[in-house]
Amino acid sequence: MMGILTTSLIILNGLLVATLMFFVTLSKPETNFESSTALSKPILDLNKLKETISNFNWSEYFEVGRGNPQTTPVQKPTTAVNETYLDPYGPNVQFILFTRDGLPYNLKLDAHENFVKSNFNYSNPTKIIIHGFISSIRETVFQINKDAYLETGDYNVIGMDWSVLCEFEYFTAMRGAQIAGSHLGAFLRYLIQEGVGYENIHLIGHSLGAHVAAMGADKVQGGKIHRITGLDPAGPGYNDVPMSYRLDPSDAHLVDVIHTNMRLLSLSHPQGHLDFYPNGGRFQPGCPELADIWTVTDSLECNHGRAYHYFAETIRNKGAFKSYRCAHVNVSNLDYCVIQTEVYMGQEETYEVIDCSTNKIKANIATKPDNWQAAVKKCTSANISWYGSYYLRTRALPPYSFA
Repeated sequence: MMGILTTSLIILNGLLVATLMFFVTLSKPETNFESSTALSKPILDLNKLKETISNFNWSEYFEVGRGNPQTTPVQKPTTAVNETYLDPYGPNVQFILFTRDGLPYNLKLDAHENFVKSNFNYSNPTKIIIHGFISSIRETVFQINKDAYLETGDYNVIGMDWSVLCEFEYFTAMRGAQIAGSHLGAFLRYLIQEGVGYENIHLIGHSLGAHVAAMGADKVQGGKIHRITGLDPAGPGYNDVPMSYRLDPSDAHLVDVIHTNMRLLSLSHPQGHLDFYPNGGRFQPGCPELADIWTVTDSLECNHGRAYHYFAETIRNKGAFKSYRCAHVNVSNLDYCVIQTEVYMGQEETYEVIDCSTNKIKANIATKPDNWQAAVKKCTSANISWYGSYYLRTRALPPYSFA
């Protein structure tokens, strides 16, 4: 059990981090969805802030892979990583392939014979899952989603382990994320060289891993990968960086984002074609209260980690998390998110562009609210995209969906 002194220091650090993040990201109280998800000018200079707080132990507050961030225990993932497949003398970034048909396999960059010997199946979708700060593919963030994919279908699930580059303080890990992004870019180019189609690649990144995914995708040449899913992309240090260093809609043909701890550990503004804000995107039901001095760390850990738990549930339950499109609304009140849709968080097939000339029923639903009707024009020959920001509610305990 942690000593009293250590516990006190962690609590004080948690309060300081929460306070700093509040003043960095907020300049005035926000009352509606659009303003609460928009960038505001930071009160503090992050470059000066770095010098002041670089000695703090940020690992307590960001990507937490030490277990399930819920308040109740859940079953441990069924398949663990065989340690022999993570080469202790190998490169700082390693890519481990998991399939239904064989043992985990360490894919080597630019090694054709190695690739041929693996169980990689060109006919199956390829999912590359990227952890964040102070984590690895041994942790829940990877295991829970890898298991969800392999227990529900045939996939090439690749765990990107860059733990060597993000195991110390946060600002060093930000630099490590750039290095990891370069490695990912080289790996993606190699997969394409081996015959994997751009349209077959889906990157899934949590926290800092979302920005790693973006930087790697930016380095792909000759085309654009199909999809990136950002799971509560890291916020501290990324408000003012160029787009080339963080997740944005230009990184893939489809970018969808789940926000669960915005304006504390993650960015609040929309970063994808579709941005989902479960329960308002900041605090999740079932997580400890941030205001309670004894549960600050647990609260941040739980809210930030809930994004990858929600996403794992979308893999297993295609009908989970039906969402409401939001425009000029208060995120704390679902009554203002009045645009009913057929969009389900995490389900790409529901993100379709509606052809108004052939689908009048969905088009009528899409154009019903006056505010959005003006934005997309009236449904004549124009197509309507479901791209935008979305609100949904969840349960406090798994299964999180009400469906």
